Amino acid sequence: MTESMQSAGAPAEAKPTFWQKASKWVYAIVGLIGIGIGALKIADQFTLPSCDADRTTTTVRDIFKGKDVELVALNDIKPVTDTRQENTCSAHIESKDETANIDYKIFWEGWTVKVLIQTVRDEKPR
Repeated sequence: MTESMQSAGAPAEAKPTFWQKASKWVYAIVGLIGIGIGALKIADQFTLPSCDADRTTTTVRDIFKGKDVELVALNDIKPVTDTRQENTCSAHIESKDETANIDYKIFWEGWTVKVLIQTVRDEKPR
């Protein structure tokens, strides 16, 4: 008697469970969200911020802080002009001693965004 061996064929593949399928979808969605957020962050580095963007208002406050003036209010922010290369804005500011209106511009200096206070007007003591 000769014994012959036959292959049993390809092993049956185990069907993925619901949680295995769901985890693949979750990873894909999280990955797409991460890519989207990264793209927005990169795009933000190549566009001028708006007049009332956090980057801009923080810079305006820092400019006055550098002059030993602590702003207690920075409001009524309005765009005056808006181009790809420069935004000009106006705003109302208040310190503990006085109030004023300012004009400032946001512009490119090489690859760096700069903020420049152009005019401080209508100064009044509090």
